[in-house]
Amino acid sequence: MTQTMEKTEPLLRQAWLEIDTQALSDNFLKIRAMAGKDRQIMAVVKADAYGHGMAETVEVLRRAGADQYAVATVEEGLALRRLGAEEPILILGPLGPEGWETAVRFHLAPAVFSLEQAQGIHRLAEQCRTVAPVHIKLNTGMNRLGFALNDQSLEQIKSIFAMPHLQVAGVFSHFAEADSSPEFTEKQFSAFTSFIGRCGEQGLHFPLAHIANSAAILDYPQTYLDMVRPGIILYGCPPDAGSRDIGLRPVLSLHARISQIHRLQPGEGAGYGRIRRLDRPCLVADIPLGYADGVPRLISERGWVLVEGRRAPLAGRVCMDQMLIDVSDIPQAAPGSLATLIGQQGGESISATTFAAWADTISYEVLTHLRLRLPKIYR
Repeated sequence: MTQTMEKTEPLLRQAWLEIDTQALSDNFLKIRAMAGKDRQIMAVVKADAYGHGMAETVEVLRRAGADQYAVATVEEGLALRRLGAEEPILILGPLGPEGWETAVRFHLAPAVFSLEQAQGIHRLAEQCRTVAPVHIKLNTGMNRLGFALNDQSLEQIKSIFAMPHLQVAGVFSHFAEADSSPEFTEKQFSAFTSFIGRCGEQGLHFPLAHIANSAAILDYPQTYLDMVRPGIILYGCPPDAGSRDIGLRPVLSLHARISQIHRLQPGEGAGYGRIRRLDRPCLVADIPLGYADGVPRLISERGWVLVEGRRAPLAGRVCMDQMLIDVSDIPQAAPGSLATLIGQQGGESISATTFAAWADTISYEVLTHLRLRLPKIYR
């Protein structure tokens, strides 16, 4: 279970995450202002709210006015219900027969992408004497899950609408390149709305149509339709370096305290494999963070940490539980000094996007991996 705490509680471990709840709320309200008051917002809180802590994140978003939530798995949806969430919850990922009963019992809305799946959920809903919500998933070019946009799918969707124990709560799809290709994004959007139009001609009317993810919310307002699904932008990270800046603030920062500092001489090495061989006297500091905490081993020798508001380069390989940094040019550094891996110190800052680039990955992966065993302080 993720350890959480208020800022007044003693910090037992000398490495932690800080979550700025005001930034999270402000980001949501900026998205609300962009989407408009008449459009619903489905907050994406999968993967433990992108590593920010689902329980605390949902509480902030509920107060800010989130209309619905999206998760990836039935387990995540069940966890939300047990936290007291009463809002509609969409399960974005595939849901097999083993999870249908849980979805029905807890009124979670599966993404339905086949007639057989809809029939199975309908049978369970009938047995439970209830009506189960579902969202129809269309494949507009992502080519993961979804009904193909053809006549056969149209007939199958018509059959789903006729099932008395299913409530078609919405229809949706997902953009593949909203952060990089306007042409393909427009192609997907046109295919999505055209097929919905064909459904309407057959008397099949969806209460909600939604396709706008974080990148589309920033750059394609014409795709907003009835509801938008912000994910990474809720947490203050741009989907892509070229995304429009609307003043979102990072919600998460990563910190640790220096444990010890060694004075090393030319010719000595630091860390596993001693890949950092020194050609001058150096001060090398240990901080208690490693790849078991979600710090990618790939950032070894590539990035830096902020200490006393200055950059301290990584020295040697990232270990499972610790890492080394070079503080030779920071004479104020001492055991107990604050080291910031993601966040701001003085006039310097390291974003999750920058941190991810050192590991040849994206901010999504970094944020979701940092939740492994780090305590969180909510401010």
